[in-house]
Amino acid sequence: MSSGVNSKSCQLCYIDFDINNHRSNLSLAAAFVDATDSRYGFSSKHLLKLGGSELSRIKDSLLMDHEWGSKVVAVGESSVVTKLPQCGSRVVFRLYWDIAPLACENFATLCVNGGNSLDVCNYPKKPKPAPIGESGKALTYRSSIIHRVVPGFIVQGGDFVMGNGAGGESIYNGKKFKDERAGLLLKHDRELLLSMGNSGKNSNTSQFFVTFDKAPQCDGKHVVFGEVVSGKEVIFELEKHGSSDGEPTVPI
Repeated sequence: MSSGVNSKSCQLCYIDFDINNHRSNLSLAAAFVDATDSRYGFSSKHLLKLGGSELSRIKDSLLMDHEWGSKVVAVGESSVVTKLPQCGSRVVFRLYWDIAPLACENFATLCVNGGNSLDVCNYPKKPKPAPIGESGKALTYRSSIIHRVVPGFIVQGGDFVMGNGAGGESIYNGKKFKDERAGLLLKHDRELLLSMGNSGKNSNTSQFFVTFDKAPQCDGKHVVFGEVVSGKEVIFELEKHGSSDGEPTVPI
């Protein structure tokens, strides 16, 4: 198996969730301010350092700008964002390496590949681009989507191959890996547990889910390999955008 993860030091990993394209739209506004601060008289090149009156005119400035106006149209005029999301976006997970090392190694590597890491993981500040897997897709959770949100049950993602829950790929030469018995024995007995998504016995790839509540129907079928230790408010914000059939009501 091939991995860039230092298993002994990487107890924590994070994922930044972009709810309804908030982060990407904020990035557009930030890039605009950085590039045009002198032209439009902004007091700083950094969006988050601007005052309220300056923030209020960013949208109009974007729309009127010949170069940047087309980019605003691409994301939608009403989608110009100038503030961070109120609930934040980052969820930090503690991984159960002693319980499910295969699942932890897989998840941590997919978090780190392409840029997601915490300092405790001892990874370089500027990680290398994610390697390409057997599927032809980059082995990373970066830019992948959440495809399933069922209120009161789970939020599920990690299918960077198909994006709909029908795909996924592990770091182990693209092969499905086995269920780890110790992880199967753990109960889905509370909210905020991190568990492997699968399509049956020993079919783990890259899909994962986080519980919103107790989920006893998953016991003995899915490997529990971690828990949320920071950002639970983000998880419950995700729950607000779910549906009975699992289809998210906004892009995530």
